[in-house]
Amino acid sequence: GSTVYELFTEGEAGWAKLDKKVGVIPEYVPADASTVETITVTADRTGLAPGKYSFTLIVRSDLGDTRVPVSMTVESQNADGAQIFSCDENLAFTLLGCTITGTTATIEMKVTNEGASTIKLQLKGGYSGYAYDDQGHKLSGSNMSVALSGDSYTPSSTSTEIPAGVTTKAYIRLYDVDDVAAVFNHIVVPTNRESGLLLKYIAIEGRTPVALPSPQTTGTVTSCSDELEIELLDCKYGTNYTTLSLRITNNGANYCNLQLKGGYSGYAYDDQGHKLSGSNMSVALSGDSYTPSSTSTEIPAGIFTNAFIRLYNVDSASTEFTYITVPTNQGRELIFQNVKIRK
Repeated sequence: GSTVYELFTEGEAGWAKLDKKVGVIPEYVPADASTVETITVTADRTGLAPGKYSFTLIVRSDLGDTRVPVSMTVESQNADGAQIFSCDENLAFTLLGCTITGTTATIEMKVTNEGASTIKLQLKGGYSGYAYDDQGHKLSGSNMSVALSGDSYTPSSTSTEIPAGVTTKAYIRLYDVDDVAAVFNHIVVPTNRESGLLLKYIAIEGRTPVALPSPQTTGTVTSCSDELEIELLDCKYGTNYTTLSLRITNNGANYCNLQLKGGYSGYAYDDQGHKLSGSNMSVALSGDSYTPSSTSTEIPAGIFTNAFIRLYNVDSASTEFTYITVPTNQGRELIFQNVKIRK
């Protein structure tokens, strides 16, 4: 039969909002969505200190009371804006610092097991993780190694067992860091827990952010996606090629897996009436090597990366590309028009 229900909270629940507290559920009919009710609990972390918060949601009906535990974590945030999003609700990560020697950056953290039992933590380096710096470069997992609890750094993976109530240390080492990078905007380290370990806005000690490159050329860009903002930075002659430099920002709410396709797919027209076929075009993304076929990268939400298009056999008299098209894996092609070439 139909059921009347009412919701109550037990414990400190000022941070939670229920979209409804009373209602009637009609008699259940299989496969009929109208006889099932979904109640949304929304968490508001505004003004809350770092830590764990929980309460009990009591669902009261003529069938008796059902008690549902609800928990939420406010992640720690350092004074410089750094954030660490844990891979497990029972593991608390605290940033100790990020130092750099030459082109190698080392991030040190404390890891505390706040649970009731021993937790086995595994950090995975190698080709699994990656980092974006504030210059738009992506360091692939091949440039990342990890260490736990004083172990040696490894480019593959390392693990340790952390007893309840015990704190240990963890390290991430990033190689080939740009000499002007001052912040790691986004770092992902896969783990064996519920999710990966995510670090955001990690400042490198002793380095000051520098201004990003400003556009050095003119031209219009038609983006390949509504979520991707494409900014044309430069178009400059090289020894035997011309290079377009771009900044691509993901303004969407989710990761964007972007693929640029070179090879025989794209083409360009210059102002001398010549068409450069795709065989004269190679592409690069986020500091990767140029490839005549295709290159791809995952751009996190709110992060920008760099991209490059290299055109070969450009007429020496050309001062402009009237039209360039680069196929992508998004909804449409990436198109450039009236791009000035700098000598």
